[in-house]
Parts: sequence; C-alpha cells; structure tokens
Amino acid sequence: MDKIKDYIQKNLPLLEHNRTTDSFELEERTSKLLVVVANLTSFVYDAESTLTEARAIEKALYSDISKQAPDDKYQSIKRFVETNPSYIEAQQFCAETENTLSYLTSMKEVFLNGHIMFRQFSRSQ
Repeated sequence: MDKIKDYIQKNLPLLEHNRTTDSFELEERTSKLLVVVANLTSFVYDAESTLTEARAIEKALYSDISKQAPDDKYQSIKRFVETNPSYIEAQQFCAETENTLSYLTSMKEVFLNGHIMFRQFSRSQ
C-alpha cells in the first residue's frame, strides 16, 4: 500500500492548474492523468479481489470457530467467535482492505475529474 500511496503522491502535482500552460502541455497532462486513472483502476481491481478473499476467509473462520463453541445458543456462539484472536485479525484485515479500496476509489475519481478538467481546458485553447 505504501508504494501505491507514493505513486499517488508523486502524481498529485499533475492536478495543479497553471493558467500559463500552453495547449501542448495541457494535452500531455491530460494523457498522463489518464495513465494514472488506468493504474488506479488496476489497483482498485486488486483491492476488490483481496477484499473478496478476505471476506471468504472471515466467513470460513466464523464457521470453523463456531463449531468449537461450548454452547449451542446463538449469542454464546457469537460471543465465542468474536473473541477469538484469529477471527478478530480476519475482521481487522477486512476493515483495512475496505478502507484501502475506498481510498483508491476516491483517488481514482479525483484523477479522472482532473483528466476531464484538463481535457476541457485543452479543447478551449
């Protein structure tokens, strides 16, 4: 994730607008922003895949751990599972992956909007 954040930080200056830029520079910036959007799309896809796998593991762990519960009552089983360190770790990984996915999706939208904005600027010159 650190490499992805570094990649995003490195490309943030592309979003800054300077009124003195010429048409060629605007078109070049537009294409660079589109490349960033494409890369972020790939990162989003990877995060979605990871989240799907993490949720499947979390559900499998819940099922396995619930079979070990000493009581058959729903609340007792739930409490037993939710206090298990393996299940807690799986839940935390899912939450972190969801946060990563949300961040990547937001940044993808920001760069896509930047691409659209600079494309409009280049067309108006």
